[in-house]
Amino acid sequence: MHLPSTAWHLCYYSSLALSAAADATTLTSTYTQTVTLTRTRTLVASPAVDTHVKVANVETPSHPSQSSLPVIVWHGLGDDYESSGLKSLTALLQRVHPGTHVHMVRLGPSGDADRRATFLGSISDQVERVCADLAADPVLVAAPAVHGLGLSQGGLFLRALVQRCGFGSPDLGDPQSRSEDGDFAEVPADSARDASRDSTPRLPSMRTLMTFGSPHAGIGAFTSCRDGDWLCSTALAAARTNAWGKWVQQSVVPAQYYRPLVDNSASDSAAPSRGFASSPTDAPALPTPEYLKHSALLADLNGERDQRRNPVYAARLASLHRLVLFRFLQDTTVLPGVSAWFADGAVDGTWTRNYTESASYRGDWIGLRSLDERGGLFLHEIDAPHMHMTEELLEEAFATYFGPEQSDLVEPQDDTSDQLADNQQSRAAPDWAKLDL
Repeated sequence: MHLPSTAWHLCYYSSLALSAAADATTLTSTYTQTVTLTRTRTLVASPAVDTHVKVANVETPSHPSQSSLPVIVWHGLGDDYESSGLKSLTALLQRVHPGTHVHMVRLGPSGDADRRATFLGSISDQVERVCADLAADPVLVAAPAVHGLGLSQGGLFLRALVQRCGFGSPDLGDPQSRSEDGDFAEVPADSARDASRDSTPRLPSMRTLMTFGSPHAGIGAFTSCRDGDWLCSTALAAARTNAWGKWVQQSVVPAQYYRPLVDNSASDSAAPSRGFASSPTDAPALPTPEYLKHSALLADLNGERDQRRNPVYAARLASLHRLVLFRFLQDTTVLPGVSAWFADGAVDGTWTRNYTESASYRGDWIGLRSLDERGGLFLHEIDAPHMHMTEELLEEAFATYFGPEQSDLVEPQDDTSDQLADNQQSRAAPDWAKLDL
C-alpha cells in the first residue's frame, strides 16, 4: 500500500517516538505551552536593561468605548481556539477594556484540527492563511489600528505576520517567497500576485505587539511531551531525528524555529555543541551552518542570511508603536528563556548574552535597533515558569499597553517603574485557571 508523504512520515516518526519512550530526556518540562494563573507570581522590571523598561501612563477605561482597538491573539503549542482558557483570556481582555473586539487566530475548522496545526504544518503557509483571514474580518479592516497578543510560539508567529503581512505599511513588494528546495529568497512579485494584493483589503497598523515567552531567537533544545500525547511525541521525534530534513522543516512546527548554536572554542568550529557556546566570552554564539542553510522560518525572519536579508521586514517591525516582550525567569520550555528578548544563551542557563550585543541588533537587520532607539521596545521578566502568571499581572499589562486608540498618544515615561507589579497582592485572589497556550 502506498501512503502519502505526510502519512508515511507520521507513521515512521511515531514508531521512533514509541521506541524512544524509555529514554526520557533530562529536561522535565512538558512541551505544551501552558499558562497557569496563580496568586504568588510577580512581574519585575528587568535590572539588566537600564532604561529599556518603561511603562506608559495609561488608564483603564471605566465604560464601554467604541474606540477600543481590536486585539489579535495567537495561542501557543498544544492549545486550540475553542479552549475554555482562551475564552477566559478573551473575557479578561474585555473586562479590562470593555467593547474590545478579540480576533482569535484559528488554523482549523475544529478545536482538534487547530491543536494539530500547532504541531504539524508549514508556519509560512499558516501565516499567509492568517493574513488572509484577518483581511476578511470587517472589524479589523475598519479599525484605525490593532493590537497583537502572542502566547509562547504564537508571539513569534504574530511577529511573522507583522513582517510578512505588512499591517498598515505601504506595499513594498513581495516580502518573501520560497524556492523549490524550501529555502527563502527575495524575488519580484509577479503580476498575478500584484493584482491579488491590490484587491485585498489592507489591514490597519499594529499599534502594540505584546508577546509572552516567545522564542524570537529560537530554541536550542526540544523538551519533553506529556505522557500519552502521541501528537507531540511524534512531532518532536521527527524534530530530534532529522531537524534539517526537508519534510521536517516544512511540516514540524517547533523544528522551524530550532536554532542551535556553534561552539567556536572547539577545534572544529563547525561542530555544534549542546545548543550553545561554552561561555559568553571565549566563543561567539553563532547559529550552525545547517540552520542557516535549511531553516524554513526563523533564519528568514531574523535576517540571518547575508545575501537574503530583507529590508521590508526591518521597515515593518520598526513601524510598530510598541513591542512589549515578557520572558520567564524559570522557563524550562523555551530554551534558552532569554530568547523571548531576542537574546542568545546557554540551554542550561549557564550564560546569556544581551540582545544588544548580537550582530542582528548591531546591524539592525530586522529593525529591532531602530525600534529600540525610538523608545518603542519594552522588556519585562516574570519570576515564574513558562506561561505562569497572575490574573492581576495580565490585567495590569493589558491596561498599560492595550486599549482605546487615544491611549496610544501617551508617550512612555523614562523610568523603570514596576507599576505592572502593583496590586499583585492587593486584590482578591483570582480563581485558579489553566490556559492551554
